[in-house]
Amino acid sequence: MRGRRRCEEPKALRRNRSRGAASGDRGEGHCNATPACQVASEPDSGLARTRQAEEGRESPTADGRKRDSSPTASCRYYLRSSRTRTSTRETSGGPGVRPATSPTKGKATKTGSRRDASRVDGRKGEDRCARAAQAMKPTKRTSSERQKRSTIKNRLLSAREVQRFGTWNVRTLRGLGKTEQLAREMKRYRLSILAVTETHLPGEGEMVLEEESGYTMIFSGRQDERSMEGVGLALTPHARAAMRYHQAVSPRVLAAEFLTKVGPLLIVVAYAPTDQDSTEEKDRFYSDLDRVMSNGNGLAMVMGDFNASVSERMKRVVGPHGLGRRTSDNGERLISFANANGMCISNTFFPHKRIHQASWYPPGPTSKPSLKDYVLVKERMMSSVLDTRVHRGGDMDSDHRLVVTPIRLRLTKRTRIPRRQQFDVELLLQEQRKADYMETIEKGFAAREGHGSIEERW
Repeated sequence: MRGRRRCEEPKALRRNRSRGAASGDRGEGHCNATPACQVASEPDSGLARTRQAEEGRESPTADGRKRDSSPTASCRYYLRSSRTRTSTRETSGGPGVRPATSPTKGKATKTGSRRDASRVDGRKGEDRCARAAQAMKPTKRTSSERQKRSTIKNRLLSAREVQRFGTWNVRTLRGLGKTEQLAREMKRYRLSILAVTETHLPGEGEMVLEEESGYTMIFSGRQDERSMEGVGLALTPHARAAMRYHQAVSPRVLAAEFLTKVGPLLIVVAYAPTDQDSTEEKDRFYSDLDRVMSNGNGLAMVMGDFNASVSERMKRVVGPHGLGRRTSDNGERLISFANANGMCISNTFFPHKRIHQASWYPPGPTSKPSLKDYVLVKERMMSSVLDTRVHRGGDMDSDHRLVVTPIRLRLTKRTRIPRRQQFDVELLLQEQRKADYMETIEKGFAAREGHGSIEERW
């Protein structure tokens, strides 16, 4: 920099002293009469002249003399004016106020430094973590308001497009990066809706799985903040726009209704107790399922981990391709629930290899894989189900495998039962009509008595 030059020769000092003696009392050649002192002594000089003085091009004195190429010994620092400092204070917003920086990159600007930009980025990360922690806090279990059909523009199923549904026991979603990993697996397998069980998330609500793709998940968990149970429904932006309402029934049951081109579709996520749990807990779970199914109207799907083994074939309920050797207690309860609600266990209707049927791999080396995760659909929807099988490539650090069901609408026609003739009972309130009716009935019984008793005719 030009303003950073030091004095090189003492001859310049002698020349300045001689000039000071000739000028008299102006004191220009005094050792304190440096350009910085001259700037402070003349507050009316322009800001442009001060900047020129800093650059060493022109002196800010009144007579406008040029500065010597070799400045004095006292001028060994940067030349700064009081006016530039004042303007800097005004633009910086005063003490205690951080200057504005670019929200995207940590670059230095006119009003802030690179450190301030990094602080802004750090605050963004803290806000994101705070929002995630707020979503993880338990809340009061309530149901979302049922929206009108006219307000929902998207529809979920169609006869031209194949949409894929799935169910997966992920064991937990509380680890770092678990939600982003779940969103990536949904993209990988092109899933529109994924029923997630054993999430271990407390409370109930809705959370964002990945901000870039817009994947979200509604979940229902325990209220005592214990890392147990928990169910959720992961949705794509298209599926989220087609959802009409959702209801968190319990930590094991979650229901949501979507609109399709043929009417509403009720999707229920279920996580059943194990065979070792008490009978009261099993009864409570299936009573919650029955209550949810009784409120549904139209198409319905039930997906989740039922911890059941099904082997017996049952017409229109269990197909011939079951994987279990015997039907467990939970299996009998599952068959009874499906039969009572007119549903089919789609896993048992499609032939596959054992590796494409078994969804649970126990930790023991001698234990064989079994089928625990099921997809139940209404009997009318069974013609729309293209396949149900296990995909082993999904990575969520779980001992369960992903079960995928592609669906394309192709509904069967309903058989209409002809209505019987209905009687107008209100006519019996009239006395004349009532007397004629009683007389006709008595004549009919009298005609039958004339043919003798049943024993005589036998």
